[in-house]
Parts: sequence; structure tokens; C-alpha cells
Amino acid sequence: MFAIIKPMSFSKPRLVHVVWTLRRAGAERMVFDLCQAFLKEYSVEVIALNGGGEMEAEYRAAGITITIAPKTRGGVDRRKLIDWLIARWSEHRPHIVNTHLDADVWAGFACRKLRIPQVITAHSHEDEYSWFKQLLRWRAYRGAQYVVSVSESVQQMVTHRYGIKTSLQSVIPVGIDGSRFVPRHVHHAGDMPHLIMVGRLTKEKGQETVLEALASVHRPWTLEIIGEGPDRISLQRKAEMLGIMPRITFAGSVDNVPERLRHADLFLLASHHEGQAIAVREAAVAQVPILVSSLSIFNEVFPPDTLAFAPIGNVEAWAKAISDILNQYGHAIERAHRARKIVQELYTVEVMKESYNQLYRRLIG
Repeated sequence: MFAIIKPMSFSKPRLVHVVWTLRRAGAERMVFDLCQAFLKEYSVEVIALNGGGEMEAEYRAAGITITIAPKTRGGVDRRKLIDWLIARWSEHRPHIVNTHLDADVWAGFACRKLRIPQVITAHSHEDEYSWFKQLLRWRAYRGAQYVVSVSESVQQMVTHRYGIKTSLQSVIPVGIDGSRFVPRHVHHAGDMPHLIMVGRLTKEKGQETVLEALASVHRPWTLEIIGEGPDRISLQRKAEMLGIMPRITFAGSVDNVPERLRHADLFLLASHHEGQAIAVREAAVAQVPILVSSLSIFNEVFPPDTLAFAPIGNVEAWAKAISDILNQYGHAIERAHRARKIVQELYTVEVMKESYNQLYRRLIG
């Protein structure tokens, strides 16, 4: 650990969150909610190192200062990003820098150069990273002042893979802004149940498992898939091959997920791994019945009587689980009501904000 050079005096402590982009995804939503909650206590800025995204306008409308790092010819030059951050923070030194995902590495170099306290928020299990990327992340984790994990399983990864002492880390679950969600009216699914999936369209999210399962569900249904990603075309082709494309809507990235959840009868998430599962907590607070993969992250958050589970990648089990839920929908409604209470009591933005505020103040003090 190194000595901290105190920043210039400001009327409020200067807090900077560094992300990779401002696309519409879980980490970016979490940063948005946290920064919005901190506007009164801190001078808040969000820096995106690799361009803006769909949430850029939302950040600006909320009064959050955002800065997009300048692009270099030929794409992102990591070395120039570090130099740009060093120059920027040498002039206006933050009290705390909180980094996320790919920004951890490059903002970490600048923080160590200027001796600015860096908090890393670990959002995922990082299983898909190459050995070289894990080496870079090892350096970032070891150089940070503190590591916050979004779940206990992510904290276990940080401890065992990167060797971070437990005294230098903690778990702060992601909180949900419940004011954005109007609870779904308690009603039965009806003759044409409307199913919904929210998430990036990639193999690890398991959308293909759901498509194959739905092809063998022998009753009417419609499915809305919200999100973008590299697997969109392959998923559309899969749906066409299975003969179910007319019943599926690929909505892309949208800004009205709460409104769409109000009209959903069942939320599906078939991920192979999850670090925080914000979309599931949003569905829960919207009081939508939920079916998810059998992952430890969900057991951390929800008791067994609040969600329905199916084995990862098991098409037959997913088809049976979907059919069972729709055929016994009264039980699904009861589970959804209990899941909503869990999120309202334990996983709010206010709870998340208070935990981060205590950490920030301790590091600044």
C-alpha cells in the first residue's frame, strides 16, 4: 500500500466512476442508480473509456456529469487512455475513483501513478477471460485500495483467483430503484401467456436453451427478447429453424423495460453463469413470476419459495418447468409476491448507497 496524496479542496468530495461504455447493461444501470443517489453528497462524474451508448442521454438527463474519452485513430489505444486520465486527474484530482469491468485495468494504472484511491467493483466471475487478461486484472486487483463484489460467489472468485485479502474487500449487492417499476397486476396468464427475456444476446445467457425448450411446449405462448449482442442473428435463425419465429419478438435495446415487465406473465433467464443478475431483481420487484438457471447467485438472494429453477442447458427440463409454471400459475403468482418483498426489503438503491458511502468516507478520511 502507498501513501495517499490528498486531493485539492472541494465543497464536496470528488467521486469518479469509470466504465468502459454507456451501453444499456447491468453494470451501467448500477452505476447510473448509484451516481444519481450520490449527487447531493458528492461531486460526481462518470468517465466512459470506449465511447458512449444508449444510456448516455439518460445519464445527462439525471444531471450526472459524463465524459467520453477521446478516440484515437484505429480504435482504442490503451496507453493513450492512461496518459489522458493521468493528465485529466493531475489537474482535477478525485478523492475516490470507482472502476468497473474493463475500465479496472486502465484506470488502475492512472490511479497508481497519481496515488488516488481506487475501488474496484467486481461484477462477474470472469471465467471467459484469457490468461493475459486475467494477468492484467490480477495487477489491477492487487493495486486497488479496496474491492467490492456484487455477490458472495464473485467475492470467492476474487479471493481465490487473485489472492485479495478478505480485509480489503466486501460484498455490496446491487440495489434496484423500485420507483421505476409498477407491480404487475395479480392476474392469471390467460390463453396466450406472454414470456419475456432481458439480457445481452450471447451464448452464456442461454437464450438458445429457451428457444429449444419453447419449441416443445405444447400450448400457446409469445416471447419477447430484450437486448442486443453478437448472437442476435444466430438466435433468429434458430427460431426460424424451430418454426417458432412468428411467436417471438426481438425487441433490441429498449429504455422502457419496466413498462414491458408490467405486461409479462413469466420472466426467463437461462444463463450459464451470473455475477449480479440485475434483470432478475427488476422482474422480482415488478412482481413477475420468474424461472432461472440453477445458479448459486440466485440462492444468495432469493429463498427457494420465491423462484422456479431449471438445470443449466437442459432443454427437456426447461420445457417441463415452463409448462408446469403455466399450468399451475396460482403458485407462480404467490412466489412472485414473496420475491418482490425480498427485493423491496434488502436490495434497494438506498441500501447499496449507504454501504458504498461508508466505504468511500473511510477511504477518504
